[in-house]
Amino acid sequence: MIATCKGEKINLADGWQGAQACSDVPSGEVYCFDSAEEADQARAVVAPAAARGASSRVASAKASGESGPLASSDCIRGWACLWEHSDDTGRRLRWSAKVAA
Repeated sequence: MIATCKGEKINLADGWQGAQACSDVPSGEVYCFDSAEEADQARAVVAPAAARGASSRVASAKASGESGPLASSDCIRGWACLWEHSDDTGRRLRWSAKVAA
């Protein structure tokens, strides 16, 4: 999988090149960022249509008792997220997903 990171193309099969968060947007492009915060800030630029319906956060897994890729408070509604570690920490992979209202 080829991704754009800091304006350059990287092959994710060779590692994340220091990136901590990657987003697969509806166009099929993948963008990687130095932090989850940077990825969140860039969401409206790299995936404007997906970002429009994703302004509210999903309740945290601990507060709601839910688990899975949509349950963390760090995963914006309308996106599916996977983390490196089971406690929702480490590198994050995010892609847009249809979520029932």
